[in-house]
Amino acid sequence: MIVREDGVESPAFYASSGVQSVMPLEVMANYMMSQVGKNAPLSMVERNSINETDNGLASRRLEYQSAQVFIEEPEQNLYPESQRLIVLSIIRSLKMALDKGSESSFVMMTSHSPYILSVVNVLLLAAVVSEKVGQAEIEDEYIIPSSSVSGYFIGDDGVFRNILDNEIPMLTGNDLDGVSDWVDDKISKLNNILYGEV
Repeated sequence: MIVREDGVESPAFYASSGVQSVMPLEVMANYMMSQVGKNAPLSMVERNSINETDNGLASRRLEYQSAQVFIEEPEQNLYPESQRLIVLSIIRSLKMALDKGSESSFVMMTSHSPYILSVVNVLLLAAVVSEKVGQAEIEDEYIIPSSSVSGYFIGDDGVFRNILDNEIPMLTGNDLDGVSDWVDDKISKLNNILYGEV
């Protein structure tokens, strides 16, 4: 069952293919992050055996301390608004995991979507505003420390390049959006042919 922001419910069967493909991703990411701070499922016999052999130090070891989630192209088949919502959902789950466990929980996403990048940039700026002014236009459940975000681009040569501009801080999408450069170049040349040099 899918519940929209306005509370309307509809069966997943009638959802778009993009929403159907992202539902398991969101459910798994939310579940994995929600386990941080909870005890691992063990029988009483297993738990007692571990506690006896570990002199009582096991209680912390039996609790999930962090979650590491790897997501490849969450934007697949999604409209821009749905891309925004999935990023916000994943970040909200990450924030809950960070609040309950150690700081080693993380999400690693691969993406070539300018919308995903833009949403992350808004959250980065909200974090900076929150850190400097103490308030932001974005709800606290989506704000994670700006120092905990990084971004990289893998060039045609196979070399990783940092795309985080530390001064702003924002992730630059210049390397990801070569199509816009091509479009701008071709439109400019076509306009020159059609209307002459401007």
